[in-house]
Amino acid sequence: MRYVPARVDADAARLFFRRRRWGNLFGLLTRDGPAHDKTPGTSAPLPCIERVWIPHYLVDFRVESRKGPGEISISLDACSGSFAIFQMHTDLEEGELVEDCLTPLIPEDVAIKQGRRQLLQAIMRRRGQYGKPIIKETLGLSTFYYPFWVYYFQRRGKYIDVHLQDACSAERGGNRTRQGVLNAFVAQHNTKDTS
Repeated sequence: MRYVPARVDADAARLFFRRRRWGNLFGLLTRDGPAHDKTPGTSAPLPCIERVWIPHYLVDFRVESRKGPGEISISLDACSGSFAIFQMHTDLEEGELVEDCLTPLIPEDVAIKQGRRQLLQAIMRRRGQYGKPIIKETLGLSTFYYPFWVYYFQRRGKYIDVHLQDACSAERGGNRTRQGVLNAFVAQHNTKDTS
């Protein structure tokens, strides 16, 4: 399988989740000790962290512009539908992953349509009207995995909640990605219950 290798290790992720900020009342709400490492498929005392790999579709489109024919690659989160122009081709590696790999929730045909629509919106938002590329046919679709750190913690004494950190850029995971991860967890749990 293809994946983008993680650049943020577990220690750096723990520091990120425990940093002083408004959301944890500048450190007052993080007095519950360091986060434990969670082994995939098992439970761990809260708070705990684990790295998960989110499936993404890599879709290549042929485009035409006044500069001539070209190609634009986009990535689409297969759990949440988050879209980005993809420029990390040289970062992709082949290999096996030992941590949890989430299951795609968006079918491939829907991903192509959604990616085309979101690429068109991105092109139309560019300034100026002259020289914008016109999207033609789809050249290819493949899957790759992208790493995120998930921090599980207890909220208000009884609810379990999560925060995300991008394990490549070290930035906070967005709400849309967070919702996609939670939906993927629920889907995996339901699959285990029915099998």
